[in-house]
Amino acid sequence: MRNEKLSMDLSTKDKAIVFESRASFILFNLLKSYCKGIVLLPANVCPIVPAVLLKGKLPFQFVDIEKESLSINEELALDLIKKNPKKYGAVLNVRTYGNSSTDVTSFFKNVKYYNKEILTIDDCCLAAPWFENKSFSSDLEIYSTGYSKVVELGWGGYAYCKKKYRYKRECIRFKEDDHNKLLNQFYESFRKNEWKVSTDSEWLNSIKPGVSFEKYKEEVLVKREKAIEHKNIINKIYKTILPPEICLPDEFQLWRFNIIVKNPEVVLKRIFDNNFFASNHFYNVSKLFDDKSNIVSDDLSRKVLNLFNDFRVSESDAYSIGKTIYNSL
Repeated sequence: MRNEKLSMDLSTKDKAIVFESRASFILFNLLKSYCKGIVLLPANVCPIVPAVLLKGKLPFQFVDIEKESLSINEELALDLIKKNPKKYGAVLNVRTYGNSSTDVTSFFKNVKYYNKEILTIDDCCLAAPWFENKSFSSDLEIYSTGYSKVVELGWGGYAYCKKKYRYKRECIRFKEDDHNKLLNQFYESFRKNEWKVSTDSEWLNSIKPGVSFEKYKEEVLVKREKAIEHKNIINKIYKTILPPEICLPDEFQLWRFNIIVKNPEVVLKRIFDNNFFASNHFYNVSKLFDDKSNIVSDDLSRKVLNLFNDFRVSESDAYSIGKTIYNSL
């Protein structure tokens, strides 16, 4: 497999901007180049991440999430690294439901204290895509504008990468059919509670973007403003109807409007019976690989429902969905 260096002409003073058709391909390339050990993942990570690691033949281990931030449990992760610093090659933090309020600066500094070679990755794929100047505490901070993201182009991902890490693209083939098969295998895995995914196919999109980063950024910025405005309108309707005790705090409500209910299957069925839709992400993906209990992730995946707040949902829809949920509690 041949490597291809990517020009870093998109760089800023302290970091380079990497731009690809898929955020997952950026993650694959950086880890293949620089990860020298086990990758620590939060138990509720999107299944595409372990699929990326399996394709790259990179080992990984799951850690439970924190109850308040819903991000990786920092204490548990640091305990593991402290006991055997050379065992681990990367730590990936996920901004669950796009929560950007949690400060992970001290966590990543502590990781580097034990082993400065460990890659620190901040997965912001469910957060609003950000280009303005901001603090940058990780080695890689990654964003996505793929399907069902805050800004949904159906493709596109970019990352801020510390300049010490020279980005190299792996030259691999891609087949759209293989990607679709992978997604279907995810659903089958969740249904059977067992990893049923073949990651050796040509599912990872390695095609170079067909537009410049500046053109991409321009489109994202326009759509970001419109998307957030619409989401705020829909969220306000949900908050007006639903009891506050079932709603997650505001910092978790941009990607979708998330609620915690005791009877999610009943509520979800009634939403679908009324010709609307909702989801229940994110499944505790660690259960597909081992029997170890991750209590917080387990509890969240059993009770959470994600209410859509994108352009697929009108204000009238939101009122109907909210009333359906309220009458189902």
